[in-house]
Amino acid sequence: MLRETSVKSDVVSRERMENSKQNPARFHAIRSAFSSLCKLKGIAKEIREFWMGHSRPYKGAYDNYAVEELKDIYRKVEPELSVWKTEEEVHEIREETQDLKVALHDEEEKRNRLEGELESVKEELAEVRSIRDKEATVARAFAELDDEEVEEMFEFTSRLYKLAEEDPEILEELRART
Repeated sequence: MLRETSVKSDVVSRERMENSKQNPARFHAIRSAFSSLCKLKGIAKEIREFWMGHSRPYKGAYDNYAVEELKDIYRKVEPELSVWKTEEEVHEIREETQDLKVALHDEEEKRNRLEGELESVKEELAEVRSIRDKEATVARAFAELDDEEVEEMFEFTSRLYKLAEEDPEILEELRART
């Protein structure tokens, strides 16, 4: 009876019901759905637990909800709990679900793109750190040189660049060595 009611009320598709070993709309699933719907509507955990028949801390001695207040709170979620929906409501729910699926798909694509960009940024950051480490090594080496040695090194580097401009093979050989 629960299986057929679940299919007729559109809680579960007939295909899913027929392909499931357990009833997807079994009592535990219905209780869980009730709790989730109440949570989504902002109903406090202690009230949800009370409505589901769970034991309350200190036997409810500190619960201070009036019956009318609990009824008002329940009215907030009651329309969502009904399995008796009009075809129009079912159609609206299906459209909303489809819209949410499309939005989720778009967000997943966006997340994947951002993850790719993040990987690129991480690689660039690693390269920058490597260059910074090399710069620090060069700076330490230069710090140990006196002015005359720095001048000689500058002149040597200048001549090397001129040679590389004149003969591209020298530039390729230098790149291969570094």
